[in-house]
Amino acid sequence: MKDLIGHLLGRLSARGIVSRPKLGSDKPESAILIEEADGLRDAGRVAEAAGYYGRALALSPERADLAVQLGNMRKDSGDWAGAETAYRYALERRPDDADTWLQLGRALKLAGRRAEAEAPLRRAFAIDPTGDDAALELVALGFETDGPGNASDLRWKRMVSAQEMAVELTALRQRIDDVLARLPAIATLSAVPFHRYDILRQVQDLPAPPASPGGPIVLLVDAEAATAEAFVALLASLRAQRDERWHLVACVGSGMRAEAVARAAELDPRIVGLASGAPIPSKIAGGWKLHLAHSRFLHPEAVGWLIAARERLAQLGRPVAIYCDEEFGELDAASGQFVPKGIALGAGCDPLFEAVCPSAGRSLFVPPVLDAIADSVRGGTEELHTLRLQLAREGKLAYLPVPIVRRLGKTELPWVRSGDRGMHDDPPADRIDVMILSRDNPQDLVPFVDSLVRLASRPQDVSIHVVDHASVRPDTKAALESLAVRPNVHIQRSDAAFNWARLNAQAALGGTACLLVFANDDMRMSTARWDDALRRAFADPLVGVVGGRLLYPDGTIQHAGAIAGWRGSVANEGVGQPGSEAGPGGRWAAPRECAAVIGAFLATRRTLFTEIGGFDQVELPISLSDTDYCFKVRAQGYKVVYQPEIELVHHEGKTRGRDHEHPEKAARQQAELAVMRRRWGRGLDIDPSVHPLFLDEIEPFCLIRFPSAERLLDHLSLSADPSRWRLERVA
Repeated sequence: MKDLIGHLLGRLSARGIVSRPKLGSDKPESAILIEEADGLRDAGRVAEAAGYYGRALALSPERADLAVQLGNMRKDSGDWAGAETAYRYALERRPDDADTWLQLGRALKLAGRRAEAEAPLRRAFAIDPTGDDAALELVALGFETDGPGNASDLRWKRMVSAQEMAVELTALRQRIDDVLARLPAIATLSAVPFHRYDILRQVQDLPAPPASPGGPIVLLVDAEAATAEAFVALLASLRAQRDERWHLVACVGSGMRAEAVARAAELDPRIVGLASGAPIPSKIAGGWKLHLAHSRFLHPEAVGWLIAARERLAQLGRPVAIYCDEEFGELDAASGQFVPKGIALGAGCDPLFEAVCPSAGRSLFVPPVLDAIADSVRGGTEELHTLRLQLAREGKLAYLPVPIVRRLGKTELPWVRSGDRGMHDDPPADRIDVMILSRDNPQDLVPFVDSLVRLASRPQDVSIHVVDHASVRPDTKAALESLAVRPNVHIQRSDAAFNWARLNAQAALGGTACLLVFANDDMRMSTARWDDALRRAFADPLVGVVGGRLLYPDGTIQHAGAIAGWRGSVANEGVGQPGSEAGPGGRWAAPRECAAVIGAFLATRRTLFTEIGGFDQVELPISLSDTDYCFKVRAQGYKVVYQPEIELVHHEGKTRGRDHEHPEKAARQQAELAVMRRRWGRGLDIDPSVHPLFLDEIEPFCLIRFPSAERLLDHLSLSADPSRWRLERVA
């Protein structure tokens, strides 16, 4: 063994990889290997360090600490399976080591095995409930941190303390650079998982609106349609308003509700009861009006926020209607106070999304110029939904992302599927060309082609163009020959260096259809009549790109659209979440406009593809050409649409592997990201569809925290801009 180690060290020393120990050293061989491993680790050469730690462990198998170091190096080099093996080896010898359980959980999370990561992270938290790391990992993955000694309560108390700390540190921003580097972690501590909005509201109230000028607003309520409990809560919520600039016009009949309104009006002259159809008193008829949905009431800051929103739109010269988020919850039996349980998010003024948005009863704050089209609304679910959809399509709607309206209940409202979406209309008869790149992957390619043809409504109008990129296996040749004899299947061969953008562009030249689909070969189509769904999406002449909903083979989500502005880049939505999960506000299950879709399934118009030069074959040959194309489409004023009614199963990375697992590919991806940053600037940072409630320090849509009032009003301004999705190329 000594001779072998000596020979190995000699060869590595000759190549300059390690320094050879001095002659005559009496150090044990394992100590020499550990020194070399430590040096390589500190130099950032983690893959080489892993080899040395492994050899040292072979000489000293009882050293659990060496197994942990081996696991760390493998994890840092992207070898998740090797890291897991090393950590489990260490845990067999030190089963009560909290840090090793923590590192195992992190390795499983990085490998995409989120559900399996929960158990070791909980074990780490159970062993050391005072440490933050395991709890933070659990919270980041959307799990709660219940543990021994009422650890969960302690955790939330610590989060409140951390929130106060973050405020103090912000004031020292210019003087304490080392503290600034820790602010993201502190921000994470002050946030909670989206599904625990009730916890957020225990530690945070809504931010107060800025003081704004202007006269009172008018609340229009159908008192007869409201439940008795909700109507009493409405009157109480008006008395609790911190901004008293309001009038209430309650439509009543002749029963007990009319008597209740009359008694309230005697105590407060701002309350007026009107018979159905009677005109609003002229002295208050000319202002902005809040059409309050049935059985709703208000947060104490509601009037102040509505007036601030009105002022912001006046500054922009945009007299459009406004809608907002809602809280749902219950009244405390003892105090009568409202206890929030959840939040219903809006659809961001996107007509596609608004058509199916589960927030069907959303209240509307309407300026006088829109009174003519809003006068017929009396707070009914269908009337308000129809009006909101109309305003969204006409570009006359803005979104205030603050839950200032409340309702009683424990769940979100059911989805409303609008009858005018046209999903059952006959689609246009457009032909479709599907481009598929493949290399020695016949076991996926052939079933994918089969699924496209079998599930198409009009397979005779779908042509499939397969680009065989330098395949060498005999079974691939046989599979391609079998595909070539099928109707509407065309095979091309390319032995050039892999360039995703160029190969797809060449494939597109082989067809003539007006719709193009670029697809990976490692997929299966799951949607019957997928071609009709695609044609319907492109029936809107402003739609330039359409992407589908992609699932991993285990049924979890791989792509539900892509968002910009997430930690300085573009990220897939919903990654690793159950396929049944609709996402925040239902966004993963609803057709909507989005920042980008991925090239694993990207459809576009042939004329548009040609007009804007297709994919970038020079600077973005592999990873980000799909995102860049979506941005170019948006820069031309077209929409990029996520359509979940087209669903596929995707074995991501089979064709050419995962970029982050290979240093060379990871470096190339970073270089391409730099190109995108130079080309699109702040286009990478802004996504009109992302609610400012969400924290972008970890995976998308995991954690929430109330932002500043200014940021909320900035989002209102963005939503009111009809060209909010349009980009400008910087260079």
